[in-house]
Amino acid sequence: MQLPSGLDGIQLKNATSQEMAAIAHLIGEVSIDEVFVLESAARHFVVAGHLSVNENDWDIFESPFKFRSTYRPSSG
Repeated sequence: MQLPSGLDGIQLKNATSQEMAAIAHLIGEVSIDEVFVLESAARHFVVAGHLSVNENDWDIFESPFKFRSTYRPSSG
């Protein structure tokens, strides 16, 4: 994952062929289905087997890795 602690106005985009080549150089070959690009002021990369988008009202400093049952799945 290559993400800052805060993002504003996020859009989900596809990786370009140049970005895919750069990622493959860093971590090895990956499928286009495993690379997610979050675009805000810059492009940020997440390589994962699955993407889930959820909304919550947690404080910015709360850990997303601590279990909570109060998220709201996105409607899209």
